Amino acid sequence: MGVPIEITDELQLNWGCREFTLESSTIDDRASHTNILVHRVNLASSLFLAKSQITKYSLKEFAIPRAKCLRLATPEYYRNYEGDACGIRDEMEGRYQEDIRTYLTRSGTLDAVRSSMVSGHVTHRFDDFWMFCTSHEPMWTREQELLRMEFKANCDTTIEDPSEFARVLGENFAAHWSWSDVCLNPLVDAFFKNTAINKQSCDNIVSVYHGPVLYTDDATKFVGSIPLQHRAAAVSFVKRQSFAHQNEYRFILQSIGSPKNIEHFVPISSELRRLTTIKWEAR
Repeated sequence: MGVPIEITDELQLNWGCREFTLESSTIDDRASHTNILVHRVNLASSLFLAKSQITKYSLKEFAIPRAKCLRLATPEYYRNYEGDACGIRDEMEGRYQEDIRTYLTRSGTLDAVRSSMVSGHVTHRFDDFWMFCTSHEPMWTREQELLRMEFKANCDTTIEDPSEFARVLGENFAAHWSWSDVCLNPLVDAFFKNTAINKQSCDNIVSVYHGPVLYTDDATKFVGSIPLQHRAAAVSFVKRQSFAHQNEYRFILQSIGSPKNIEHFVPISSELRRLTTIKWEAR
């Protein structure tokens, strides 16, 4: 259990913004000195509706109440997914396209070129985080059956309190996090190699973001306005309209460094397990 830190106005101002509300901050000293920050994400105010519970569709053996580990995956995993679950692969996962004129205008370089000769798109890619994907529970049985088919699932697990689940997931992740799980920027890596500072003694920051996915074919107007410190996470909460029927609710985890592997397995604590319930499974 981490030690909670009071969310002051100053802390909210430094770590939050209109679309990213800082819900909790804790210090965990079990593995290393780690500050765990949990943000609730809402890119469009009409999305955050308490109209349904959150459901994880999976195979029975991977259901949170009975599995040993919870699997996280990077955007690269979903872009290159080669399994037979048709609802998982998305070649634009963790990416968004911006009109090149908008990009050059924002960077202040459009005037340096002939605007009439500029056309096309710039593709931004963000891969420095792990994802855990769930869905809002559909209202109709037929919709549930279609999602089970898309995800090749035979078990539905309910998460009744996403905020508490996000907090405990962050603590589980931090307790088992290791420097061997990540790759460092070459300059940072060189710094540790050429100084007497032991990176094992350095503090870590784990950020957990959770919220509904926004479905749009024009991500720029949503993502471009997000402060830079949250922009990579914001991209993971935007998907194309063709996926809107999945009605996703996501949990995103970031730490120091970039994921070394496209999958990451977090041991499930009894506290995290208690926050979930198996609602349905095939016989």
